[in-house]
Amino acid sequence: MSELNRSMLQTIRNAGLTLASRMVTKGSTLTLLAFMAVASQAVLALAAEQNASAAASDAESNFKIGVVENVPPMGSGKGNSEKLLDLHKYLGLKSVRVSIYWQQVEQQKGKLTLDRSFAAFENYLLQAKSNGIEPLFVLAYGNTFYDGGSFPVSDEAQDAFVRYVTFIANRFKGAVKYYEVWNEWNIGVGVPGRPQGDASVYTRLLKKAYPALKAVDPGIVVLAGATSGVDLGFATRVFQAGGLSAMDGFSVHPYVYPYGPERALPLLDRVEEEARKASGGRELPIYATEIGWVNVVGPKGSDEATVANYLSRVFLLFPTRSFMKGVWWFDRIDDGPDPQNGSHHFGLLRHDHSAKPAVCVLREVSKLLTDYKPISAQRQMNGVWQATFGNGSQFVHAVWTEEPNKKPNVTIEVPQSLDARITSRAFCQNAAAATAGGRSVTAVVSGSPLLLYTTAETLSIK
Repeated sequence: MSELNRSMLQTIRNAGLTLASRMVTKGSTLTLLAFMAVASQAVLALAAEQNASAAASDAESNFKIGVVENVPPMGSGKGNSEKLLDLHKYLGLKSVRVSIYWQQVEQQKGKLTLDRSFAAFENYLLQAKSNGIEPLFVLAYGNTFYDGGSFPVSDEAQDAFVRYVTFIANRFKGAVKYYEVWNEWNIGVGVPGRPQGDASVYTRLLKKAYPALKAVDPGIVVLAGATSGVDLGFATRVFQAGGLSAMDGFSVHPYVYPYGPERALPLLDRVEEEARKASGGRELPIYATEIGWVNVVGPKGSDEATVANYLSRVFLLFPTRSFMKGVWWFDRIDDGPDPQNGSHHFGLLRHDHSAKPAVCVLREVSKLLTDYKPISAQRQMNGVWQATFGNGSQFVHAVWTEEPNKKPNVTIEVPQSLDARITSRAFCQNAAAATAGGRSVTAVVSGSPLLLYTTAETLSIK
């Protein structure tokens, strides 16, 4: 809504209140009722616009650094709420992605409830919120009472899903602001037989869930999509079916393993471009609500040190895209010990709770993104990537190579016109080992980002 239209609505409201007072005195009841009906609609429209604007503003600010809790709420043996919260604070997280599935809530048809086993989970959500960690809640999967537990396609099933959505939003009102409608609908995750999901059915469901969530709390931020990969075809069909009117942001899971995160950037650019086309030029907030790499030996696996490098590059690259609003690492802990099962080895922690190298890197990159704002990221002609962050007086330039076997020896210099010095270090490197003081740094650049601290906003790499 334009500022002119907003001003007109506010004027109508104020005029209505003034005229109401005068007309009551004169006894013009019918005319008063007619005018106030129009004024009331204008006021409601203004309120709706302001609520939507607030949600959109929230969705477009404060880049979220999160992890996925891919276990049942406070699951047995996985750690209690206090330990989880301590870990999340240690990592510097701004969000955590969680879920309670529809089937868990409606175990008797028509009766929605959460039993006492979820008490620790509820306590965690409240504690997380009070510590500045925003929960992202996934609303997902079918229920065996409706459409055979498959996608909710029938009106009965979709209406029942909306009741579940409303129940959850009311239950966690004040603790949860971010909701994601379904998870990987495009490939049928959580559905018997894993059929490919229909974008038009999903959009129809989305258009019912969105107003239900906003009715509970207009400040709720609704994410749609949650696609496996960056499924441009599915996203475009949702946009073309009118789905943009029922979302505050679009979420994707841009897995590109075993390759580096640089391959995901053009895919994210494409989905944002399609959203912009469908919305008449409006930038749509995009969230990567899952991304990760497998720590196994094999064609799709990478060693732990390489995964730590990929994690750092995700958080150095993605925030430099203005439309990217958050990344959630998949996931906190390995789901099992089987060395042959790739799905067991996505965690920041091993199955025995010991830390992988990625833990230290995530903690440090979280601090970097707290202390500095993203400026740009680009690939140089020599194949070296450079991402720049600043805080107004100091800048951090991260440099690395995408190709595993390419490790060029480069000289990085401050422009001649500037009186500045460079301090260099790597993530999780002892501060005493940092190289400091010179106008230039000569280094072998690899897949592990080198961090250059300086007062110079630009550096030359030769």
